[in-house]
Amino acid sequence: MFVQHILGRHRKLLASIVVSGAIKGCGALFTFLSFVAVARATSVEEFGRFSIAFALATIVSFFLLGGQHRIVLKYFPKYELADDDGASARFTLRAASRNLAGFIVAGALCLVLLVLAAGLLDVRLATDLPATVLILTLVLAIVLSLAEFLSNYYRARELLVFGLLPRDVIWRLLICAIFGILLFEASGLQLSSDLMSSTEALVLVSTLLLISTGPQLVGWVRGLRSKLQLSEERKREILGEIRHSTIPFWGIALVWPIQSQIGVLFVGFLLGEAEVGAYFSAQKLSGLLAIISVGINQAIAPKLARAVAQNDRADLRHTFVVSCVIGGVISLIALGIYLAFGDRLLAIFDPVYASFYGVLVILCLGQVVFNVSGPAAHLLSFAGKERLVLAVTTAAAIVGIIAICASTIVFGVYGTAIAVALTTLSWNLFFFCVAARYLWKSEEAMND
Repeated sequence: MFVQHILGRHRKLLASIVVSGAIKGCGALFTFLSFVAVARATSVEEFGRFSIAFALATIVSFFLLGGQHRIVLKYFPKYELADDDGASARFTLRAASRNLAGFIVAGALCLVLLVLAAGLLDVRLATDLPATVLILTLVLAIVLSLAEFLSNYYRARELLVFGLLPRDVIWRLLICAIFGILLFEASGLQLSSDLMSSTEALVLVSTLLLISTGPQLVGWVRGLRSKLQLSEERKREILGEIRHSTIPFWGIALVWPIQSQIGVLFVGFLLGEAEVGAYFSAQKLSGLLAIISVGINQAIAPKLARAVAQNDRADLRHTFVVSCVIGGVISLIALGIYLAFGDRLLAIFDPVYASFYGVLVILCLGQVVFNVSGPAAHLLSFAGKERLVLAVTTAAAIVGIIAICASTIVFGVYGTAIAVALTTLSWNLFFFCVAARYLWKSEEAMND
C-alpha cells in the first residue's frame, strides 16, 4: 500500500527522476570511458597536465557563470506562472544572459591578468603548465560555462532530455569515439599510445563540447530575440530579485567545484604529474557517485522552484524524502561495486593507479553522504535561505582548502582524500539537518 501510494502520488516526479537518472547513467559511463580514452592517448606526465587543466577549467567555468545558471533555474519557472504570456520569464532569460556575458568577459580578463602576474613573479610549482595549456584551459572553461547555463535554461523550461543530453551524453560519446578511433589507428587492439599532448587533448575536448551544444545555442539565441511587452516597473522588480540572488547563487555554485576539484590542483602543484594522474582518476571514479544526486536534483529543481513559489509545503516534503531515499539506495549499491572492483577500475586508466584503491574508497564515502543528503542545499536556496547556504559553504570551503593543503603536504595523496571526504561530509550533513528542521517546522505551522 505504501509503495502504491508513493507511485501514485509522485508518478510524474519519479518519471522525471528515471529519465534524468538514465541520462546521467549513460553520461557516467561515457564520462568514465572518455577520461580512460584521454589517459590511454597521452603519457603519464601529459595526462597529469590534462588533469590539472580540466580541474582548473571546471572551477573557472563556475566562476565565469556568476550564478546566472541558478538564476534562470529559479526564476524562469517562477515567472512562467505569471499571467503575461511568458513575458516575465523571457525577460529573466534576457537579463541572466546579459549578466552571463559580462561575467565571462570580466572574469576572463581577471584570469589573464592573474596568469601574467604569476609569470612576472616567476611562480614555479611541481607541475609546470605551458602558456598554451593555460589559454586552452580558459577556452574550455568558457565553453563549459555556456554548456552549464544552457542545460539549466532548458531544464527550467521542463525540456529535461534536451537540456541534459548534449553535454552529459553526446559530448562524452564523441570523445570516446574520436579518441577510440585515433587509438585504434595508432596501436590496434591495445588501445594505448602516447599519440597526443595535453594541449591537443584540450583542443579536441573543447571543440567536441562546442559541437555538441550547437543546437542548444541556436534555441537560446532565438529565445533572446523574442519580443517583450513588459512594463518598466515589472522589469525593475525582476532585476531587483536577480540582483538580490546573484551573489549568493554565485558563491553557492562556485563552492562545490572548488571543494571537488581543489584536491586535484593541490596534488598536481605540490606532488607532481604522476600522483595527480592517479588522484584525478580516483576522483573521477568517485565523482560518478555524485552524478546520482546531481541527476536527481536536475530532475526536481524546477519542481522545487514551483512548489516554493506556490508555497506548497507538502509537495516540498514529499519531494525531499523521495529524493533522499532514491539517492541513498543507489549510492550504497554503487559503493558496494567500488569496494569489490575499485582497484580493477583504476587499473583501466593505468595499471600503476591500482595501488590508489584506498584513495578511491575514502573519496566515495564522502559522495555517499552527499547523495543521502538529497537536494537539501537546493531546497534551502530556493526557499530564500541562499545566504545561509552561501555562508556555510564558503566557511566549509575555506576550512577545507586549508585542511587539504596541510594534509597533502603531510600525508600525501591519502591526506588529500581524507580532507576532501570530511569536508564534503560536514557541510552536507549540516544542510540535511537544517532542511529537515525547516520542513518539520513548516508542517507544524500548517497543522496549527
